[in-house]
Amino acid sequence: MNPLLAGAASAPLQGTLEAPLAESFWGDGSLFGLVVLYGLLLALTQLTPGISRWLEDNSQSSKPKHLRFGEAVRSISGGLASGYVILLLIPEIKIFNDAIRDSFLDAYVLALLGLVIFKGLQHYCLRLVNQKSSAQQEWGFIQAKVMARSLEFKVSCGVFCVYASLVLLTLPFQFGHLAGPVAKVLYVITFALHLGFEMLGLFEQSERDFSSLVPWMAGLSLTLAFVLACANVLPPSLVISGMAFLAGIIILQVFRTELPGASESSFFWFGFGTAVFVLLHVYTQRLGTH
Repeated sequence: MNPLLAGAASAPLQGTLEAPLAESFWGDGSLFGLVVLYGLLLALTQLTPGISRWLEDNSQSSKPKHLRFGEAVRSISGGLASGYVILLLIPEIKIFNDAIRDSFLDAYVLALLGLVIFKGLQHYCLRLVNQKSSAQQEWGFIQAKVMARSLEFKVSCGVFCVYASLVLLTLPFQFGHLAGPVAKVLYVITFALHLGFEMLGLFEQSERDFSSLVPWMAGLSLTLAFVLACANVLPPSLVISGMAFLAGIIILQVFRTELPGASESSFFWFGFGTAVFVLLHVYTQRLGTH
């Protein structure tokens, strides 16, 4: 069971869905957590280009891979992302499924559907690119590659904005089942790091598209999610179903884009990042009430 939702199994699930996402919204720290996470993510939309360039400037190719700062950070990010998917996200799908089991929805089917639709969008974009490429001649291949990268980035950007927004929307629900203040702080830190590294990956995917799209798209979607979470008006089953739908996309994206290849990463730091996440996982599990 996901330790971040430690008390979910012991609480009546039907009662959970009939109640607001955060029954004691003003007293369980949900508002504070929302403000902190929202502020951090909003700041990262502006700071990510500078952070990426700082990492690049502090990477020296003459040093061994495990001593290169940029590769160390990327490798740690890959370890954290892997730990997040295996230890938190996959078990969390069961929690989502239990929470919506009385409806016609199934969290596992939704996760698979999300993955299939996202994969289908990628193939559709590739088909459009190939059609445009065949309609042109000498420069068709080059222009098609540029178009492919731009379309792929827009799809990835849209998925990130929806995912980050749903993280904010479900935070009161998550906080309602956390073991205590320490677990809540670790939850906010975990998702700030995870979403921050996702944003860094978007910037590295396309610097130009990032600067023109991400700040306003992410800012708008995060602000809307923040307002809706504070208003606490969305049906819990709808928000949880959305998270389940995105789970499949997240799993695909983490292992497709967040894990750097062996030539550009350090296994030492990858292992370190994984170990850190495992230790946090074990610590929060011990704080749980189950």
